[in-house]
Amino acid sequence: MSTELADNIDSSDSIKTAFNGPLIAGVGALADPGLSATNYHVLPWSIQEKNLVRIKETGSGIEYETTANAQWSGITAKRALQWAKFNVDAVWNYEDWSSKHAELTEELRRNLRRDLVTILYVMIAYNYHGTESTLASTEQVTAARLIPTADHEDYLNPTTLNRAATFIAARCHTKYQTNHAIGGSQGSASMGAAIRAFYEIPATASASQNARRTAIASAIYWAVHPVNEALLIPTVLRGTKMFQARVPSGGPKPTTLMMDEFFQLRATTPPAGTHFYYVCVASVRLLRPMGILELLPEPARLADVNIGWLLISTHGAALHPAARYWGLDKQSCNQRLVESLCADLGYAVRKLFPVSTLAQSPILRNENGINSGWKTFIDALRQAMDKAGETMVDETVLAEIKKRIAPTVTADARARIEDVARLLDPAPAPAADEGDEPVDALDL
Repeated sequence: MSTELADNIDSSDSIKTAFNGPLIAGVGALADPGLSATNYHVLPWSIQEKNLVRIKETGSGIEYETTANAQWSGITAKRALQWAKFNVDAVWNYEDWSSKHAELTEELRRNLRRDLVTILYVMIAYNYHGTESTLASTEQVTAARLIPTADHEDYLNPTTLNRAATFIAARCHTKYQTNHAIGGSQGSASMGAAIRAFYEIPATASASQNARRTAIASAIYWAVHPVNEALLIPTVLRGTKMFQARVPSGGPKPTTLMMDEFFQLRATTPPAGTHFYYVCVASVRLLRPMGILELLPEPARLADVNIGWLLISTHGAALHPAARYWGLDKQSCNQRLVESLCADLGYAVRKLFPVSTLAQSPILRNENGINSGWKTFIDALRQAMDKAGETMVDETVLAEIKKRIAPTVTADARARIEDVARLLDPAPAPAADEGDEPVDALDL
């Protein structure tokens, strides 16, 4: 990147590349309080007047389309950086905030401020604000214009842009899964993984490390919370059925960012409120090789999993608790249909695969409604495995246990198991529309 900050600095390509950050998805459901009015981001344009942006999902990614008469304003890279710094230092009052957190080292404070400034730069330069923003006053405009930008390379370089882009993507991915911008006070799901990775916080952290993580998460929460979810979630995730968003017309025309393969593979990422169905399918796939699912009581319950899956593939984000906020007609996906099935499958997963990741799912820990005969059968399997010191029970022993304890196997049960097990098979990637052109970079 040039040492001279020109008005047409080509940082957009760097930001596109930067979305290749390391993220790991999680599952949860939380309530998100949002920002207080005193912490709203301050912008040089109002968010009240908005243009409709249509979101087109192609084989190569996402394209934004706007009407020919839509009016957009521009902003230079220098101005975007000035406003990013203004928000971090004057609105969030970073120096005063960080001084109250003794758990943050001096180096960590510098790195965190750099992350916050770069996140705000990306959001402003690409017009990614949705809500929780106010129009700058005359005094604030004057103050922002006086902020120096000679240190722009500290913020606008591939490394910092990579971090900022990852945090923005993680925020969207986490909200879709947990209904919370960062997944809780310390950050969880994708956001938790990003915070731990970038700030070198181990998963099994000490009390002081956890305090540090909480402080970092609160600052990142402020920076990323106002993003335009309806605009960005379809960029991060496929299959959301979110096809339009309203973007402030006072800023530049929004431009899509190229996604890493991590996000392109998330065609079946569940929106918050649908996780029971995904956990059921994952449990069936895990248990199927043992040959015991044919003995699952009331196998007709597996048909409810197929029904739920069809709703998810049909409605996508419309099943999310925030669907109306995104301009979608809220749909219902009744997870109670599979609660008893989750209880039975969960007991088997926890008993037979206790160290698996799936066994740690809170959804599978509920034992209400477990079939007593199924529970006895699984306990007998576990005892036989422990006695033999095996991770898979011997076929002869399994046959004896089935004969002694289990109900009759039916062809209907076998068919339903295979139907559910196939639900997580990867779908073929959609072909790109003929004549698709690559998205142009935003000219700052």
